[in-house]
Amino acid sequence: MELLIYLLYPLRLFAFRPWLTAPVALVFTVLVFNKRFGAGSRVLFGLAALSWWAFTAIEAITPVQANIRIDLFILGWIYMGTLVAGAVAAIRGWPRGGGRAGD
Repeated sequence: MELLIYLLYPLRLFAFRPWLTAPVALVFTVLVFNKRFGAGSRVLFGLAALSWWAFTAIEAITPVQANIRIDLFILGWIYMGTLVAGAVAAIRGWPRGGGRAGD
């Protein structure tokens, strides 16, 4: 059980802070429209953006008095999974230097 808590621990940074979740969603939204990435990566960015915009909305409407966050335990896997998968896709598909000008 403690392993599960440690895997979701980074989400505690975002709990009750929609001003921190929105920039993550915005980055994935911008990456969706970047033509330098392949179609598969852009679909993954779209899924990550949708999940993080939903996370932003949930955090914006959840009252601070709701100290037991079972929704983060259930949906947190989706948020963390899309964050990691999107970050890996962005790093792997990022344009590398050393190419010709105009590429």
